[in-house]
Amino acid sequence: MRTRSGISPLVAFVVVSTFCLSACGETNSGSDGHREASCAQRVKFDSQVFVAQAAGLVKKGRAIGRAVSLGCSDGGRTAGPVMDAFVATGLDPNLGLLVDDPSAGLTLYVREESSPADAQTISDFISKVSN
Repeated sequence: MRTRSGISPLVAFVVVSTFCLSACGETNSGSDGHREASCAQRVKFDSQVFVAQAAGLVKKGRAIGRAVSLGCSDGGRTAGPVMDAFVATGLDPNLGLLVDDPSAGLTLYVREESSPADAQTISDFISKVSN
C-alpha cells in the first residue's frame, strides 16, 4: 500500500523514526571518555508529546498556548518549565509546533508518535524548510 505521495507507510515511518532516533539517541563523551546518552528535548502540549527537531527556518505563526518541558531523569514524568507555543506556519499544529525555549530559542517540535501518513507530512515539511 502506498500513501498519496507514492511512498509506502513503512518508508514514512522509518523517516520519522530516524528523526526521533537522531534526537533521542544523541550521545556525548563523558569526562572519562565513555559515551553517554543525552536526553532528547521533549514537551507536552494539548496531551501530546513533541520532540525537538533540527530544521531550517520555520515561520512563526500565531500563539496557540503553553507547552510544558518534560524531565529527562524520570522518563518525562516531571514537568519542567512552561514555554510559549506557536503555530509552525505550513504545518498542522497537531503534527508540529514552535516552542520559545529560553535556553535554545525558537525550536521546532514534532509529534513523537504519528501515523505513517502524518510521518510523511512531517518529513516533507522538514525537507522543505531545511532547503
